[in-house]
Amino acid sequence: MVRETRLSVDQLIYPVFVVEGEGIREEISSMPGQFRYSQDTLIEELGQVQEIGVPAVILFGIPEADKKDARGTAGYARDGVICQALEKARKDVPDLPLIADVCLCEYTDHGHCGVIANNRIDNDQTLELLGKTAVSHVQAGADLPAPSAMMDG
Repeated sequence: MVRETRLSVDQLIYPVFVVEGEGIREEISSMPGQFRYSQDTLIEELGQVQEIGVPAVILFGIPEADKKDARGTAGYARDGVICQALEKARKDVPDLPLIADVCLCEYTDHGHCGVIANNRIDNDQTLELLGKTAVSHVQAGADLPAPSAMMDG
């Protein structure tokens, strides 16, 4: 029999969900075995991921509700949860490749991937903000922006 598929730890990307606060390691009920981490607990987790041979992580920022707005500005804010986490991870775990989710849905107060104008998603405004978000993530330490927004362009 010929083996067609081989899966090993060195082919995986580990998802990490980052929240604001301190001392947080909270299981995500809809994703057993996955947790939300504050920046201080994140670094320990990233070290463990690196030790077992996972070659990269993808970070998803989860801002506080009061930081969300119609344009998702917390997604590219230098003092926002994702940029701060990327900066800390780059400094504390410099050899671990960091991928950053680029979408606005988690940062908008309406939960959509794009900017709403006149009761419609404004694709052009959204693409501009997604570009700004990707650049801010790379400037903060991401090796690779991962575009996940459900937008044209």
